[in-house]
Amino acid sequence: MGHVFPSRFAGALIGLTLIGSGVASAAASEGLVPGSPAPKLEIKRWLKGKPLAGFEPKGIYVVDFWASWCGPCLQSIPHLTELAKKNPDVVFLGAGVWEDDGEDLAKFMKLKGDQMGYRVGYSGNKDGMWKSWMEPAAQRGIPTAFIVKDRRIVWIGHPNSMDKPLEEIKRGAFDLPSFKKAFEKKAEEERRAMAIDAEYGSVLRLFEDGKREQAKKALTDFVAKHADYAEDSEWVRYAWLADEDQGAWLAKTKEMLGTGDVGRMKRIASFALGRAQTKEGALIARAAIGLVLLANAKEDYDILIYGRSVYLKLKDHKGALAVTNKMIDLFPKDPPKGFVVQKELLLKSKAELEAKLAGP
Repeated sequence: MGHVFPSRFAGALIGLTLIGSGVASAAASEGLVPGSPAPKLEIKRWLKGKPLAGFEPKGIYVVDFWASWCGPCLQSIPHLTELAKKNPDVVFLGAGVWEDDGEDLAKFMKLKGDQMGYRVGYSGNKDGMWKSWMEPAAQRGIPTAFIVKDRRIVWIGHPNSMDKPLEEIKRGAFDLPSFKKAFEKKAEEERRAMAIDAEYGSVLRLFEDGKREQAKKALTDFVAKHADYAEDSEWVRYAWLADEDQGAWLAKTKEMLGTGDVGRMKRIASFALGRAQTKEGALIARAAIGLVLLANAKEDYDILIYGRSVYLKLKDHKGALAVTNKMIDLFPKDPPKGFVVQKELLLKSKAELEAKLAGP
C-alpha cells in the first residue's frame, strides 16, 4: 500500500504551502481523532452520485481523500468500488483534494468515472476538507479514508486496510479505545513533524520574498537545529542556485546526473515539475527534465511519470507523446487490477496527443 506525500522539497520548489503550516490553524491544534465528531462535508462540485447534505444519525460513511494525479489513489479505486458493492448500507464518498480547480478531476471522471462505484466530489486544493479533516487528523498523505458512524469518526487509515475495521464497525465489535490510543501516539509524532515543517516553510519563504541572504543564513541555522533536514537543505540550495546562476546550476545538474543515481534523478525531475508550473520556470523545467530523461538509462517508471507531467504542463505535445509511448511499452501486458485504470488513461492520452499533433 502506498501514499503520496507532497514533500518538503516539493513545497520549497513549487511554491506550495507546506502541509505542516496547517498546524497553526485552530482546528489542527485541537486535533481530530477517532471518536471526534465528524467535521462537515465541504464539496464544491459534485461529480458523481446524489449530493450529500451531511451525515445522518445512525448512518455509516466512508470518506476517501484522493487526487486524479495520485498513483496509489488510482490503484485503490477498484478496491473501494468492490467494498461499496459489498456494503450497500454504507455510503462511500471520494473527496478530491490537491487539485488546482477541479477541472482535472472532472476530466478524469468523464473518462473513468463509470469505474468508481460510489459518490465523488471536488473539495478543493489545500482548503476545504483538507483543512477541516486531513490536517487536524495529522494526515499528510493520500489516499486516506475516514469511517464515520453516528456522525463521529471511528477509523482513519489507508482505504486498502479498512475491510476488517469496517466489518467490525458495522456489527458493533470494533475496539475504538485501543485504536484511538494507537492512533493518537502516531498522530502526535506527525504533529511534531508538521510543526517543524512549518518552521522550515517560513525559512523557504524568505527566499521567495527576495530576502535571499537572510534565507541562506536562516537555512544554515535551521539545519543546525534539525540535522535530519540536512539533505533536504542541499536540494533547496540547488533550487536557489537555478534562480541566481543558471550556468552554475546547469553544471551542477550534469554533475549530479553523471553519477547515475536514480534517487537524484527523481529529485531533479520533481524540481522540473515544480518549475513547469509557471511561465518563468518553463525554460529551467525543460532543460532539467530533458537532462533527466537522457540520464534515465534504466528507464525508471517514476521518472517517466515526472517527464510526461512536465511536458504536459509545458504543452509540449511531442515530448509528452514520446514519454507516453515509452510508458505504454514498459507497462505489463496483464497489469495488476489496480493498475488497469492507469494503462487505459495512458492509451487515451496517447490518442489525444496524436490528434493534437496531426492538427485540424
